[in-house]
Amino acid sequence: MLNLISELKLNSSIISISILDNYILMMDNFYNIYIVDKDNFKLIKNIKLMRVKSSLHEYTKSMASSIKGYLATPDKTLDSLLTFQLEDNYFINKLFKTSWHTSKIEVSKFSVDSKYLATGGADGKVFIFQLPEGEVLTSLPNRPDFIASIDFSKNDRLVAISSYDKTSLVFDLKRNLIVRVFKTKGVVENLKFFDKAKKIFFVTRDGASGVYDLIEKKINFLNNHFNSWPTSISITEDEDFAIIGSRKNDIYAVRLEDNIKVLDVSLDNNGISNVRIYKQSIIIAFIDGSVKIFDFNKHTDELKSYLDKDDFKNAKEILKKNIFLTIHPFYKKFDKVWPDILQEAITLLSEERIEDAVELVAPFVDDPKKDEQFNIYLIKKDLVKEFLELVEKEDYKNAYVLVQNKQYLKHTDAYKKLENRWLSIFNKAKKLLEEDATINKKPAQEMLKQFMAIEEKANIAKALLVNPSIFKNAENYIKNQNFKAYFSLVQKHPFLKDSDLYQKTSNLGNILLTKMVDFENQEKFDEAKKIAKTLINFATHTHMVKAKLFLIDQKKKMFQAIENKNLEEVYNLVLEYPALSSLSVFQKLEDKFNDIFEDALKDAFKGDPSAVLSELAIYLKLKYWSDKIASILKVGYIQEFKYNKDKYGVNWEKSIKNYLIRFGIDGEIEKICEEFKLNEILEKLSDSVNPTGYKSQVFLESLLVFNK
Repeated sequence: MLNLISELKLNSSIISISILDNYILMMDNFYNIYIVDKDNFKLIKNIKLMRVKSSLHEYTKSMASSIKGYLATPDKTLDSLLTFQLEDNYFINKLFKTSWHTSKIEVSKFSVDSKYLATGGADGKVFIFQLPEGEVLTSLPNRPDFIASIDFSKNDRLVAISSYDKTSLVFDLKRNLIVRVFKTKGVVENLKFFDKAKKIFFVTRDGASGVYDLIEKKINFLNNHFNSWPTSISITEDEDFAIIGSRKNDIYAVRLEDNIKVLDVSLDNNGISNVRIYKQSIIIAFIDGSVKIFDFNKHTDELKSYLDKDDFKNAKEILKKNIFLTIHPFYKKFDKVWPDILQEAITLLSEERIEDAVELVAPFVDDPKKDEQFNIYLIKKDLVKEFLELVEKEDYKNAYVLVQNKQYLKHTDAYKKLENRWLSIFNKAKKLLEEDATINKKPAQEMLKQFMAIEEKANIAKALLVNPSIFKNAENYIKNQNFKAYFSLVQKHPFLKDSDLYQKTSNLGNILLTKMVDFENQEKFDEAKKIAKTLINFATHTHMVKAKLFLIDQKKKMFQAIENKNLEEVYNLVLEYPALSSLSVFQKLEDKFNDIFEDALKDAFKGDPSAVLSELAIYLKLKYWSDKIASILKVGYIQEFKYNKDKYGVNWEKSIKNYLIRFGIDGEIEKICEEFKLNEILEKLSDSVNPTGYKSQVFLESLLVFNK
């Protein structure tokens, strides 16, 4: 059931929804602005932004709004963009007009904090503007096809762009360079950053969705979830789920962790143009101008009450009252208890209590993953029962044979019981041999007889009978914490890896490694090194510890370089070892650069590249910032050209050549040449272009060349 809070009947397809401090701002494809009360969802005011004869496409992405009341919409020509800001008393203040695209604007997107506006066009160009000035901050390399979607990360550092050529890229605004590129089978219709901007959830026009991992640099969990063309995406506040609207009347919820569809609801209206999660509600807008607001949290008290009592059957019934509770944080308890529920169900199946098992898991198996896990045991219930009987009859040989053929049996309580029996018998035999290996060899041999036929147990059982002293030595080494000697013994006698002691020692190594990493992350390097002295003797962890120690040494080098104010060494270290960029001391350096960058940007917008060079003087030789510095200077050079448009004596051919050999042909210089009617010069100099020439060319205080 869906709990409708409120419903609005607006004029046309709702393209954008933004939550401002005092109200909700909506915009439709007929250039109407709607002010909606945040508490009762009543329409406060309707404002006509501009008069047009025809509307934009009902699913257009060319219109956008932001949390600070900024508005962006195509002009009547569709290749220019108008920007406004909604101020007090709902006064609309026109800010600026951009005319940088050479064809229709396909996408407009404000950054999360309204600092930037990105636009993408049918010309394959993407521009990023600084707000509120409206100056071009940077442009991305031209794409070979239409721009399909754009998204900013929460901290505004990263921008994701997809285009019709089925390629998506991630651009680092802080350093002004492309950091990731990935291909999809279909055109990406929409995409969103999540998990602290380490992952991107995307949907494609053909009904697929996937997760791109920026760390692993690959697409995971690709699934075909949607029966119709997906449109809008909204991510829950905890970033655990995505809500997806579609061009039909279906709305979906997908678990982002593994891209599993957990909710599929059909609504009365067709054509979902926008979905937005706002506090305790979900706002769903449609192409006919309808907007429905549903209660996200209704009946949570009842749900919590049943979950506190582990009454999952009745808790599930509550979902019938509010289907959106499926993605509520309280619902996570279903995942938390599932492993125990599954174990209990397996036991019931082995006892032929099939109906009880099915009833037990019933509240859980609407999740496809859980349903699949349970069905493995339900289908093979006879084998589960047979396995349990073998363990109970102490027929260990055949029990292990069955496990070898049916690995899923390792997840049963019977398997735990089997392993415990094996360890108990093995330790009893070991104790007998330690007391007197000669007298007790036959009794020990008889105890281990069944296990001699089991491949994974035979080697260690035989080794114990042949040379029990090795096992005694191993125990002594561990008791004395002589891990180096212990792992040396394991290397000589690999069968020791099959022992319980080896597993316990490896687990201890994992615990120590976690502590070491915690100290490293807290920048307590001396404490981390103390643990490393012990852990390096664990053969299972030696390689990783050495790598960690090396990185710690690089971190200490960085601290020393910062103390010595040796910026070149600091940034070279980060280029070589990117993990160093997470250090708090380095982030402070980046913040300092950002402050200087903001001042330099003001000079760039004034068309004063010489002042930019002066501001950034100490960073000019740093490779780490070369792309960013080039982008700022590019702004300065372009503005310088603009301010000197009508100045007498400028040799535009040589001036433009200066630009092309450093930055190549981009949207900015194309725009300048179009405005100045210098397209012939641009064509003539097309052989001189070098998009990365700035990496080898000297930065000049001015690119202008004057005739003598």
